[in-house]
Amino acid sequence: METRFYPAESKEAVEVLMTALASVVYPGLWEAEGGEGVIVQVGSKLFIRQSSEIHQAIIDFMRELKFADAMTMEAVSSRLSLISTWLD
Repeated sequence: METRFYPAESKEAVEVLMTALASVVYPGLWEAEGGEGVIVQVGSKLFIRQSSEIHQAIIDFMRELKFADAMTMEAVSSRLSLISTWLD
């Protein structure tokens, strides 16, 4: 397990990312679901304690979201909401 931090554009973006990561990137491995991984928001940063494999999945996931640079965070939030709904 290792701890890394990931910056975001805003506190709101961090909240969206926290939800998306816990739902999409290896759900069940996070503390909230009984796993060992921890996600903590500190301002506009995420501090994540997880295995290096999961950190790589987080990096890949965040790269996938880079396409949204031209979009507003509302649009990203909406898309993540759809993904979350689809996973339920």
